[in-house]
Amino acid sequence: MHLHGHDFRLLNGQGEYAPLKNIVDIMPMETDTLEFNANVEGDWFFHCHILYHMMSGMGRVFSYENQAANTLIPNPKLAQRQLFADDRKFHSMARVGLETNGSEGEAGLMNTRWKFGTFWHLGLHTLIMARKRDNRWAVFGQDAMALSVCWF
Repeated sequence: MHLHGHDFRLLNGQGEYAPLKNIVDIMPMETDTLEFNANVEGDWFFHCHILYHMMSGMGRVFSYENQAANTLIPNPKLAQRQLFADDRKFHSMARVGLETNGSEGEAGLMNTRWKFGTFWHLGLHTLIMARKRDNRWAVFGQDAMALSVCWF
């Protein structure tokens, strides 16, 4: 996590030897205690550097009480709505593999809550077939197109 405009101490039982940082790695379900001098007026972004996490809501704006309004943000409520709306936007993704004997790939449309997608395998495969003839097994090959598609 990163807090713009500030350095902080990562306490966590380190006492006077707590390191001074401006970025800290926080593992899943971990709790860390930060201490910082809240002396810089303004609106400061506090966020995760992993883009998916930030777009999923791990990004907030810190503002100090009793400070003058930020003249660069004429409508703070609209700005906050726009900030929170970014994590609800859908984005698309596709991957295609082209080989000499066919194609495979996937495509998807997703946001932080929903994921719609498909994957496919399309190719020329040799099928080995066996048939019993005159009490003996005869094995022969046959070329065939195969297509498999799955929606998730």
